[in-house]
Amino acid sequence: MNYRPGVRACVGVIASVTAVVVAGRATGAVAATRSTPPENIELTSVSCVPGDFCLAVGSYETPSGTGGTVAEMWKGKRWVIQVTPNPKGSLLSVLSGVSCTSPTACVAVGNYTSKATTTLSFAERWNGTKWTVETTVNPKATTQSGDDIGLSAVACTAATSCLAVGFGGPSESGGVLTERWNGHKWTLAPTFDERDVSGLLYGVSCASDVACSAVGAQRVSNGYFVPLAERWNGTRWIVQATPLPKNAAGFTQLQSVSCSTVKSCTAVGIYENEVTNATLVERWNGSKWLLQSTARVAGTLTAGFEGVSCVGATACMAVGAYSGRTPSQSTLAEAWNGTRWFVKPTPNPKAAAGPVLYGISCTASNACTAVGYYLGRDEWSSFAERWNGRTWKIETMA
Repeated sequence: MNYRPGVRACVGVIASVTAVVVAGRATGAVAATRSTPPENIELTSVSCVPGDFCLAVGSYETPSGTGGTVAEMWKGKRWVIQVTPNPKGSLLSVLSGVSCTSPTACVAVGNYTSKATTTLSFAERWNGTKWTVETTVNPKATTQSGDDIGLSAVACTAATSCLAVGFGGPSESGGVLTERWNGHKWTLAPTFDERDVSGLLYGVSCASDVACSAVGAQRVSNGYFVPLAERWNGTRWIVQATPLPKNAAGFTQLQSVSCSTVKSCTAVGIYENEVTNATLVERWNGSKWLLQSTARVAGTLTAGFEGVSCVGATACMAVGAYSGRTPSQSTLAEAWNGTRWFVKPTPNPKAAAGPVLYGISCTASNACTAVGYYLGRDEWSSFAERWNGRTWKIETMA
């Protein structure tokens, strides 16, 4: 099954960061629309608002090769599959990120493959009743960028104000892509700094319309990737300095970011050292990014974070996966209390291979929902887990 940048960085016992970043181009599943539970679902993003409402998005694929975008909604009792359209003329499509400001106002972004076999960005909007496809801006791609354009994540501060990030921007070599939604149309919010032209943006979070942080990975001269962070001030993007772990020896990337205030953001990801892959956390304090030490499950050999959500400067939850001395992989969750990170044990679906929690959204320190997927007997399946302040519990998806 195809995927967006960063997806499956953890699947397969934390697969090589190299493969994830270099691939860096998302496609998805064959376009279709349905309201019955499809097969091979991969959910990669979730957004929740107070009142016990959550919306998760991703893609699905059938054994015959058909499939498309998928969305599931939680309204306090169970997950319900929704009808989601796909861009006209698309062959492949996937939703990669979603942001809700209310149960009747959500925006999801992703990419699709057209009949011309190019990958283009698109967005969908939920109005409380139905999903509608919206046209995004697709800069002319170049041979260097592989003719691939897509949006990885979106952050909305209001129904009429969203910021989305991704890859395949207007620079000569593709680079990062950023777009703004004003309630009527999408427009480019380009990054002109030459230092980011070989970058990919995976996550974005906004504390206000004029204070957003986006994170991802940037190619450097030796061919490796290092963390990339950019700050939006309402007018332009500014590339920020991000530290590297002392033992980083290869590919390093930030997968997700969450800002609870203008001066407090937490970004998570994965980095490669001389032996294995490890979790990465960096924190923005209003003036610079600083590395944070994470917790470690006993016996862990390799680990990585895929998503993070913060409800305050002293309350964050990060999710991903880890593996020990056996080939098995387990879901991972860690909580930040303002002083240190603590592992919060997570259950794994029964008979699951390579389970990973990919997206997370918290509305309070004791109310988080995480979504992900795993390989069952013969197909990929999605699952959700909810945090009540004490324990994580698996929820059945539609």
